[in-house]
Amino acid sequence: MDRSAKRERGWWRWGVVGGVLLAQLTVGAWQSQVEPGLLAVTVEVELSCPSCAQGLERRLGRLPHVAQVMIRSEVGEVVVIPEPATMLDLGEIRGAIRNAGFLPTALRVTAAGRLADRAGRLMLLLPNETTLTLVPADGVALTATGARMTEVTGVLTDGATDGPHVLRVEVLTVY
Repeated sequence: MDRSAKRERGWWRWGVVGGVLLAQLTVGAWQSQVEPGLLAVTVEVELSCPSCAQGLERRLGRLPHVAQVMIRSEVGEVVVIPEPATMLDLGEIRGAIRNAGFLPTALRVTAAGRLADRAGRLMLLLPNETTLTLVPADGVALTATGARMTEVTGVLTDGATDGPHVLRVEVLTVY
């Protein structure tokens, strides 16, 4: 093989390696970007009747801004996924479940937004001027991170779907 062929093959190798590294960096950056808003609402509920669970799935799927409903009857959960960049009415979700004859025992919310300290209370700022007041679960440290996107997962406290939303944060991820 002459020198020019070796040189071309060498540049080609470096081009492939550089392309792979660039692709990995791009995918990593893309995966860390999250749209602000609700990402999922998981409702703990007794789902012993399969046909009733299907009716619940249809009922929740008709609510505004619901993209997908998944029934996990083996673990007693209903997962509601909203349309991107929209907000779900948590009171409506709880009401639809009750109207279908089920008793929701807990609402677990995963949401992404910016943290802000307002009057000594830590808030997660979501689209459409919606906020979640955050309180830490045992062992979770909460501090305002300013303009960085933050994802939180926690359980809504009792009565939180009818008034200001208070979320007991179990997991906090800052991007």
